[in-house]
Amino acid sequence: MNIYVIVTKENDFECGVREYSKLLVDNFNSVSFKSELIELENYNFKNLINLSKRIEKKSKVIIQYPTKSMGYSIAFLFLPWILRKNNLFIFLHEFVIFSLYRKLLLSFSCFFCTFAFTNRIEANQFQKFFFWKKLKEPLSLYLQIFLIEKIIWNKKRN
Repeated sequence: MNIYVIVTKENDFECGVREYSKLLVDNFNSVSFKSELIELENYNFKNLINLSKRIEKKSKVIIQYPTKSMGYSIAFLFLPWILRKNNLFIFLHEFVIFSLYRKLLLSFSCFFCTFAFTNRIEANQFQKFFFWKKLKEPLSLYLQIFLIEKIIWNKKRN
């Protein structure tokens, strides 16, 4: 299985989401998944077209949204359509403080993606705004890391 984790980067800025994403990719690779961290300068149309050429079809794609340097580009709206042949997950961070503009950018994605949250409060806020979108129970970051560690431990044990 191919897994791509997408974040934006700012050269002089260390971002917790970016660091978490690096650990996630390392853990996926340690249990024999083929995974890669893709760091974009920003979400512009040129980067998204290049991204679509780089990602293999039918892969799992995890997008960390937002990250520090992603900006307010409307190009993000087209990401679900550009990567439509993949299993797309958008991991939302700090949804409760999103501006109306940023929330509206997500509205198109609601029809094409699975959303993940860091906690139940974030998921509840999302559900209030996007009342038509059915959500699964969110996995906390800690639980995700625990599950990955459990997979690694079981694999080494067998």
